[in-house]
Amino acid sequence: MDKRTKAEAKAKAGYREKYAMKHGKEERKEINGHILYVFRYPATDEYQDANGATYDATSKAWIN
Repeated sequence: MDKRTKAEAKAKAGYREKYAMKHGKEERKEINGHILYVFRYPATDEYQDANGATYDATSKAWIN
């Protein structure tokens, strides 16, 4: 994820999304023309709230 996209994602992120960005492993995917960044962390992590978050860089929104 480039700096600009990361800044946009962080500005729109809630606590769960910020936690996933900081502690999760980033993976880039492209689905139906949308560029997605998936942040995942292990189920054993002490902060257990869905194990990650997904940011759609095309629509510039977090996916719930």
